[in-house]
Amino acid sequence: MSISTMSLSGRHLKVAADIWVPWVDLREAAKEEGGRGLGGLTLTASGVAAEFFDMIATKLNFTYALVMPPDREWGRGMPNGSFTGMIGMCQRKEVDMALGPFGVTWERAQVVDFSSTLYMDGFGIFLPRPRLERDLAGFTKPLAWQVKPSSMVGMEPSVHIRHRQHLLKFLKNYMTSWSWCRYCGKRMIILPFAPCFVLPVFLQIPPSLTSLGSRRFLSPAGNPEITVPADRPRYTTRARDGHLFEAFPYIWFAQAVLRQPISVLPRAAAGRVFLGTWMVATIVLSSAYKGVLTSLLAVPMVTVPVDSLEDLVNHGKIPWANERGTSLHQLFSDAESGLYKMVNDGGSLVVNAYQARHRIKEERMAVLCDFFTMRKIMSDDFGRTGECHYYIAAEPIKSAPLAFAFPRGSPLTPHFNRWMAPLKESGLVSRSVLELTSNATACLVAPGKEGGLGSTLVLTLSDLAGVFLLFVGGLVLGVLIWTLEALLSYKNLLDEKLELTST
Repeated sequence: MSISTMSLSGRHLKVAADIWVPWVDLREAAKEEGGRGLGGLTLTASGVAAEFFDMIATKLNFTYALVMPPDREWGRGMPNGSFTGMIGMCQRKEVDMALGPFGVTWERAQVVDFSSTLYMDGFGIFLPRPRLERDLAGFTKPLAWQVKPSSMVGMEPSVHIRHRQHLLKFLKNYMTSWSWCRYCGKRMIILPFAPCFVLPVFLQIPPSLTSLGSRRFLSPAGNPEITVPADRPRYTTRARDGHLFEAFPYIWFAQAVLRQPISVLPRAAAGRVFLGTWMVATIVLSSAYKGVLTSLLAVPMVTVPVDSLEDLVNHGKIPWANERGTSLHQLFSDAESGLYKMVNDGGSLVVNAYQARHRIKEERMAVLCDFFTMRKIMSDDFGRTGECHYYIAAEPIKSAPLAFAFPRGSPLTPHFNRWMAPLKESGLVSRSVLELTSNATACLVAPGKEGGLGSTLVLTLSDLAGVFLLFVGGLVLGVLIWTLEALLSYKNLLDEKLELTST
């Protein structure tokens, strides 16, 4: 008699099993409907591991009955040396074997025997797919925060040092006195945050309509306004201390940044060098900004907040759960300090990832589980919806061989190993895994780069909300300033009428 039929032919085995889709799925059925058991309602199994197990049962000519562990755990070591779940049932020899398949660990191998490896799989973090977040300040992202103050600092050497003390005195007198605004045509107070020479820059008023465009500049009250001759392109004004100085160099910088023509250039060679250098720098900065901004709008990058256990703990916005009674549960619960301890203390427990698949998508939570289950859930979801709702973190937690479990010293182990090798080498398990996860390929890419979805990027109002808010805010500010100026001008007109009436 061959070893394949010796001692197992006609035997009826008691096999522990629990649900682990796609490896094993259990349901109740009557014996005449295909269940193998002792009559009445019995558990029947389907899935990759169950089909492989049925092949071996046919080869070895035995029947079996499935039983579920009372605690619904796979097998976790306790301080007293006993194990929970199906591993504990094998340890206590309450069953002839356990279907599993189980991740082989050193702790489990001390109390049970494992068959040859059925499949090699890894374990990681299964997450809801990161979304393209709407960022109101997205148009500022092409420039890092260090670039903005650096560009402002770069403007400072371009202002003539010998004019600075006069410029400060001029601004002090100018901003706090009554002035004639050539653009407004009224005598009014010019607010420090909205002088007339700033309005053309932000509102794009043609230079010909401004005092600068007409070769005039604003003068403090009591000083004559200076008209610059056509043969002398130099904007000057007379402050109260009687000094003449150039009072408009910052206008050049704003015009260079906004790519506006600069019709009047400094006469001094040093000023031309400074201005030319700034123009070249602004061309490079603005071109780089526009190029990066265009790429961000055309191909938006989705931020992936979690790609490892450390990211999961530090992110703090995604709750996570572990599968109860699994080897990962054992790994984290045994940790006394460090990252694994934080993962164990900060997470919750679920029965299995497949059962929690809707919670992952709808409640935006993460589950620590095996990669086969992750790909199976992604494949089913994509096949049903045509969209990708799940994401697998890039950094795995661990890898482990998967196998059947037997009581220590069980004579069944060599019989199973005898047939597992040729069946596995035939590629049955690998082919089944690929067939069940074929649709997951479309979602195994970086978020935001899913192919075959048939969607094109269309910028909506919410995508550009930050720019429109900035525009509306500028309009509102301009209207408020205009209203204030009009009120002040009207008040000034009434004061003048009262003066004329009194005289």
